[in-house]
Amino acid sequence: GGRDSWATLASTTFSQWLQARYVALALRGLEPPALAGLRVLDGFQERLLWEQVIHQSLGANATYLFDMGALAATAAEANALTINWQIAPARASALFASEEQRRFAEWQTAFVARCQTLGVIDGARLSAALIDALDTPGLALPTQVVFAGFDHFTPLERRLQQSLSARGCLCLELEGTDE
Repeated sequence: GGRDSWATLASTTFSQWLQARYVALALRGLEPPALAGLRVLDGFQERLLWEQVIHQSLGANATYLFDMGALAATAAEANALTINWQIAPARASALFASEEQRRFAEWQTAFVARCQTLGVIDGARLSAALIDALDTPGLALPTQVVFAGFDHFTPLERRLQQSLSARGCLCLELEGTDE
């Protein structure tokens, strides 16, 4: 006899889901104006760009003193955290900032400027911009989204939930079990 089966669950990560919306908009020529013509950096490209920015800031001898790849990966992660947690960008001139905070603020400013010059955008900024663009006419949204596997939500994820709800999408949270 045959076995009963069910349709495969459409399951994606937060950023994969948002990027799928971006592709849907781009294919219809409905990209939000803030994203029009921008290329999206993958993780490797983003780290390379961070490396360039950091190397330029620290100078030629930095490669002898620092693991540039690790610095770039850490800077990229910190950049994403500031966006996901909606932390205002630090100012390099902040009075009580540590040397590390000042350096990161300089690098982040240079990274954003470099992205603008090259016509590219990193994944975290893309996610934030796409949440802002969910009200774009012609963008098909599901009637229901289930958030699963989250032990907490970042402010950016909460903003997504609020935006979806405002568009009539039912947002549910799948509670984990302690089995």
